[in-house]
Amino acid sequence: MTPDNEFKGDKYSFKEFSSTPYDYDIKATLLDVLESAAEKGSSQAGFTFLPFQGSSSAAENRLRFDELSRRAGAVAATLQNFCHPGDRILILCPSGLEYIIAFYGCVMAGVVAVPAYPVRNAHHMDRLKTILSDAGVVAILTVSGAIDRLKEWASKVTDLPRLIAVDMVPYSLSSQWQRPRLSQSDLVFIQYTSGTTGSPKGVMVTNAQLLANVSRIVSTVGLTSKSVLLSWLPQYHDMGLLVGLIIPLYIVADNILFSPAAFLQRPARWLEAISAFKATLIVAPNFGYRLCNERVKQAELEGIDLSTVEAAICGAEIVKFDTLSIFAKKFGSVGFRSSSIMPAYGMAEAVLMATCETGGLHAICSNFAAASSGRLADISQVHFGDDLKKIGELTASVSCGEAIPDHTVCVVNPNSLIELESGEIGEIWISGPSIAAGYWGKHELNALLFRARIVGRSDKANETEFFRTGDIGTLIEKKLYVLGRVKEMVVVRGRNFFSNDLEKTASDSHPALGADRVIAFSIDLEGDEELAIVHELSRASMRAEESDALIAAIRRSVITEHGICPNMVILVSPATLPRTTSGKLQRGKAREMLIAGELKVAASWRSSPNDQMTLDELAVDVPNPISGIIEYCGPNSLHDYLVKRSQQALGLKYPPELTAGWADLGVDSLKAVQLSELLSSELHLDPPLPATLLFDQPNLASLTLFIEERLGIPKSSPNSEIVEFLI
Repeated sequence: MTPDNEFKGDKYSFKEFSSTPYDYDIKATLLDVLESAAEKGSSQAGFTFLPFQGSSSAAENRLRFDELSRRAGAVAATLQNFCHPGDRILILCPSGLEYIIAFYGCVMAGVVAVPAYPVRNAHHMDRLKTILSDAGVVAILTVSGAIDRLKEWASKVTDLPRLIAVDMVPYSLSSQWQRPRLSQSDLVFIQYTSGTTGSPKGVMVTNAQLLANVSRIVSTVGLTSKSVLLSWLPQYHDMGLLVGLIIPLYIVADNILFSPAAFLQRPARWLEAISAFKATLIVAPNFGYRLCNERVKQAELEGIDLSTVEAAICGAEIVKFDTLSIFAKKFGSVGFRSSSIMPAYGMAEAVLMATCETGGLHAICSNFAAASSGRLADISQVHFGDDLKKIGELTASVSCGEAIPDHTVCVVNPNSLIELESGEIGEIWISGPSIAAGYWGKHELNALLFRARIVGRSDKANETEFFRTGDIGTLIEKKLYVLGRVKEMVVVRGRNFFSNDLEKTASDSHPALGADRVIAFSIDLEGDEELAIVHELSRASMRAEESDALIAAIRRSVITEHGICPNMVILVSPATLPRTTSGKLQRGKAREMLIAGELKVAASWRSSPNDQMTLDELAVDVPNPISGIIEYCGPNSLHDYLVKRSQQALGLKYPPELTAGWADLGVDSLKAVQLSELLSSELHLDPPLPATLLFDQPNLASLTLFIEERLGIPKSSPNSEIVEFLI
């Protein structure tokens, strides 16, 4: 089965992308893995999804592997009624068991799954439209509760293909399923990057490449059928997909899942679940460990036992030594072992993992130069959790370990394409059986990035084809140190954003702003990779508009379109952004100028400590029951409370207007789920407010009405006495 780009009029074979003669040791497809797991694990192993909504128990959200096979078979039979082998099917289910059923329904039908970022509002439809068009999607798998909203949101943007509600497919249809003929070269899924508003890039992953990576991860990390996996990562993300959906079946082991929103609301849930289910493998980006450091209280650790964790993988964004050291030290008191930490490096183009540090003693290096011609020095062997004072004033870069088995990692001069020596800094190149088939429909780009060859090799290795990651790093004693991100990529909280997508959104946010005058890049702010946007003003915009309005427009548009709030927005004087001799903007140079204080700043905004939502410090205890507040302060006291708390929690200078949209107030996806958690806690709501409540309530006025209806509070004029009573 060779999928064709019939909707674009061209056809190609995947042999085009796999000329390197790898000897794949996995003679199976993912369908074989599913069938084997369903047979071997019918009595015990399976998926458990934790809703954290106070309305369902874990037992009511469990799916054994044999049950998965039957339910996915019913979905597959439905797809086979109108799909052809190789058709692309978009998955738009929320985090949960339905996502797993939808994914394996595609596998059993012999079609190509396209995991996608869940649509939360009408603004996301533009991003979805590009995926629908690029992949030639013939159907969407979702849930019944989302269909009407999808139709409404899409009505003004695009036509949707056939919609199928996974939760409404009768189980009995599984008897009609016909097993497709599959091979290792067939596509399993297309993984689109997070930034897809401009030129979407869908990574094509075949059965051979997928299982080659899965098998190496299992052997490298040491997973067995006795392992217990636990993940809150998005199921559409490459890391969440493999750890949450695929590896458990491969090793026939239990997997515990819950949503990213539930984790963001209350990070202690992660530790509680580890303890309750005796998890042995946990995985998160650097920011996940950091949130635990910042927001988990000592009182929440009572009764927690993290001693069962054998592997704590940290990847998806640059690994920070201080983050993991603080985590190891803080949670060592409840059994967490620093030796379990495994920094890793990878990307969707390698399916997932390319390198991993498996030793309990971790290497760090310091004193590296920013320029690509620099070298690293001062290698130290330390334990995470060691006193940083003993280590000294090191600018620590953490070793992400050696390449996984049968793979090669090299550091290459990006201009001469010559391999660099140990300690020299250059572009990271990788090769091996896990390297993906390329980007869907991007033939020229595939030739450039997926078939690169190192110049000057005299042995057989000079025929090896590499994938050019675009990331900057160095190899010392075969261990990889990642120093910087791809020049066109911004990585924040484990999510990837193309710089040109962010830049287009910023430049389109206000008529006084224009294209080719904006640069978006990530910058290290207090140990974390954050988003900075620098916009060059024109002389007309300097005269015509107030800078506050321009900055507000940029923030609002970026939040609305991408779900993330910039940490810095800087407006600079006309004709002052760095450019090449041909007139192209220089992101790297602009970053260096910002750090050095050399930008000619006309106006700027930077997130304040309150913008970071330190909710534990903000929390107050609201009297319970709520009727006590009403009796004391009047029927609409809730209104004044919500205004005051929103102002404090969001770090606003003035009380928010009731009709102001959340994006206008600087609320991105992280702040949205954290604010709903704060309100649920303070108002003693059981079950708590939905984590995604703010995505459905457009402003503070609608939120107030929602909570009033939930609590049965009569409506009348606002009363400000609640502010003095509560705060």
